Amino acid sequence: MEDVCAPEDSYVCVRIDWKTIEALQLEVGTDEIINALVKSKLKIARQDVRINGNKIRIYVRELAAKDRGAKDDGDVYLRVQALKRAIPNVIVNGYPNAVRAVVKKNEKTGENELLVEGYGLRQCMNTDGVIGTQTKSNHIMEMKEVLGIEAARYIFPFSSPSVSCC
Repeated sequence: MEDVCAPEDSYVCVRIDWKTIEALQLEVGTDEIINALVKSKLKIARQDVRINGNKIRIYVRELAAKDRGAKDDGDVYLRVQALKRAIPNVIVNGYPNAVRAVVKKNEKTGENELLVEGYGLRQCMNTDGVIGTQTKSNHIMEMKEVLGIEAARYIFPFSSPSVSCC
């Protein structure tokens, strides 16, 4: 990633390593990357994003005085630097609350299991290839929100609201 601040153009250039994306078997293309940038909270317009080979340029324009609001953030250099810091946090594909995912082969059945660390039970259950009725979670409050209180009590049958811990 590099930033360019010149009198005629100011932009952040992101180089995409397609070999790494293919090696990891990620189903990500330039359209998905651009859509993620536009839909993010960074306020990037689609016309400000341009593709040049394996590089994506995100142009920064100077804000008009009426769009600046109360604080003066019209300095293009500061906006380019802020954009450069924020772009690595944009989630292109996947679940924002999942920290890590591991595919494991079950020794008893020989089938693959997907183990996800983090939150997002509803999103995991709705993923293509995941059998929602066989999905489990150890987060009782998330189970209650997604499947209801009876499902949460079924998973943890010994927990009772009347039991108190010292």
